[in-house]
This record gives sequence, structure tokens and C-alpha cells, in this order.
Amino acid sequence: MDIQTATGKGFIHSSAEFVSPGHPDRTADGISALVVETHISHHPEAHVAAETLLTSKGPIIMAGEITSAHKITPAGYKALAKKYIHGLGWTKAFGYDPNKIAIQVLYNTQSVDIAQGVEKGRKQIGAGDQGITTGYAIRKPWLPLSVDDLMPLPIVLSRDTLFGIDKLRRTSDAVKVLKPDMKSEFIISYNAKGRPVKVERIVLAISHTENIGLEEIRKKVQPVIDSVLAQHGLSFDIKKVYINGTGRFIVAGAPGDTGLTGRKLVIDHYGPSVPIGGGAIHGKDPSKTDATGAQMARWVAKQIVGNDLADQCFVVLTWAIGYPAPLKIIVDFARTEKKPKQEIIKFLQTIDWSLVAAIDRFGLRRLSESNIKYSNLAAWGPFGRVDDGSARPWETVVEIKKWKNWRV
Repeated sequence: MDIQTATGKGFIHSSAEFVSPGHPDRTADGISALVVETHISHHPEAHVAAETLLTSKGPIIMAGEITSAHKITPAGYKALAKKYIHGLGWTKAFGYDPNKIAIQVLYNTQSVDIAQGVEKGRKQIGAGDQGITTGYAIRKPWLPLSVDDLMPLPIVLSRDTLFGIDKLRRTSDAVKVLKPDMKSEFIISYNAKGRPVKVERIVLAISHTENIGLEEIRKKVQPVIDSVLAQHGLSFDIKKVYINGTGRFIVAGAPGDTGLTGRKLVIDHYGPSVPIGGGAIHGKDPSKTDATGAQMARWVAKQIVGNDLADQCFVVLTWAIGYPAPLKIIVDFARTEKKPKQEIIKFLQTIDWSLVAAIDRFGLRRLSESNIKYSNLAAWGPFGRVDDGSARPWETVVEIKKWKNWRV
């Protein structure tokens, strides 16, 4: 057991994990998000709260509340789920055949008690639920501000490593031996100035077929790990990477582990070093503050750091069901502000913090214009820079004078 303390040495340790879209929880997120995406694409005002359960015994349960003018039959929902799972790379040969999965569809309409608080006309939308949403941004001072996505380094390394391995799996001979279910974990040490000085640990779980061993897996993923670390001036001995701690990871995906929408809350945000709100992001239409409120908070935090007003920014928004804007806004610069706080607050006061403004600002109901793909956000996370084909408008840094009227 490795126990360390930063006391007296000036070192800080930070860690984060990530999971691939083929992980059961992430697959559940993706299916739920695809249901939202499909309804919003055809009926922008649809109200959707979709939950998905993947069971290790086989059946998938699709449940929740949907009120939409775009009608989808139970067979249509089943087809969406099967197509999504097939697109992840699951096949009969990999032990999870989309064509053989039994699916139950149990959607109901939205509660009228919720609807009366949400539907107040297009110019005023009440929050679809109470809750707390948070946003965060932090400078990585060893990178130029123009290329820094302002996310904590451990979550970036964990995500980008899996993104690279998943791309490798899809575009090389690895597609025959590496399965879609994967996890990663990075532990990084920093010096007192916030610069990373060492990769302490890398842990990977990579599902595979019977005919490939750990050393061959190690050789296949080494170029990906080296490339991701090199972007941040780091390196790590591939021989010391923990891969599949039990020695094998053949029974993978839902057959090996039940999956549920919303269980990857920390991964969806910034890693365990940053507090998060209480609600899951995926499977919810834009009226749900768990999603839109978190995007708004991230956008604000990123404006602060991206415009070099501070090196860190943490935003907390408190919502009440039926109310059009946060009841309370807290902004913390962790003593890194570069201008007087009151001056920054004046900038923030120019922003329209209402839910309807955020929905319009990011184009959350104008998917053909904004190029947001909800299912991609569920696969690789809503925050940070990911080359997965989906726009993330809340990641856009704009000039301070444009904060009031900016929209995608």
C-alpha cells in the first residue's frame, strides 16, 4: 500500500478516472441521450427524462417520462438502442449481440405538476427540477492559453487515453481482439506552483478476446499513452502501467456488469478534486437544470479563466423547480483573480442567467445549427475538448463585451 502526504514537500496529488462508451454505465448514458437527441431533433420543445438499465442477465429496460409531438413506437425505441450498441462495436463474437437483446420500453408522459412549472412560454421557462449545478475551469500554465481546454489534467489524460485506444480499436487490427469496454485512471503529482512533475500511477482495464495476452495489449496501447503524455511534457514507463489487475477481462460490457444511466457523475464533470452537483446530466431535455445548469456554470467559469481574469474559477448555481433563473450564484476564484473581484462581478452581472437564455445561447434545441449530438456528449463527456463530432458551445471563450448577447 502506497501512502503519501504532501506536508513538508510542497507536492499535491490529484487523480481521475474515465470509462469508454462501451462500459455498461456509459452505454446506458448513451442510449438515454440518444432518446433525447431524437425527440429534440424532431420536436425542439419535447420534454424528456430517459433512464436506461442494462442488466447482466440480458434485458435492457428503457424507462422515464416523455412528452413529445414526435411519436416513437416501442419497436422504434428498441431499434435506437440496438443500433447504438452495435455502433459501439459490440457483436455476437464479443459476447454481446445487439440483435439478440430483449428490451422493455416503459416510458410514461411527464407529470402535469412538473409541466405547469416548466411551460411558461418560450420567453420564460421554469427550471424542470430543483438542484445544485457546478462549473469549473483551471489554467494549465505549461500550455498556451489558446490551446488549453481549462480542464483538470487527470481527467484530460484519462479521457484522451481511452479516446485514443478506442480509435485504435476501431481503425486497426486491434478491432479483432480489443472489446469496447474500457476504463482508465491517472494519478498525477504537482509541485507548489501547480505544474505536473510526475505520473504516479496509470491503471487501465481493457476488455479483450481469449487470443490476446496482457503483454500484447500493452504493446498496442503504448503509442497512445506516450502520445497523450507527451502533449503535457510527461512520460511513464509502459511496463509499470497496471493493465487488467485480475489478469484477464474477457466477460465485458453488460454481460459482466449491470449498467445504469447517471452513475458516472464525477466522470461527467471534472474528476474527484472538484465538487459536483447532485444530478446526472444525460437523458434529460434542456429544461432540466442538471444538464443545462451544469453547461451554463462551465461556460461562465471558462469565460473567467479563458479571458485571463483568474487562473481558476468555480461556479455554483442553486435552482428551484418552476423558477426561471438560479436563486443563488456563487463564484470562487480560489484567490487566483487577476483583477479586483468587484470588477469581475460587474462583468458577470451583464450575463442573462435565465434558463431560457442558456438554452438559446448554446442552441440546445437547435441541434442542426449548433451541431450538438447528445449521444456523443454521453459517450465522451460534456466538458473539455474532444474530437468526437459533437459541438460543445459552452466550451467557447468569447470576449467580455460579448457575454451579454453571445449565442451559438
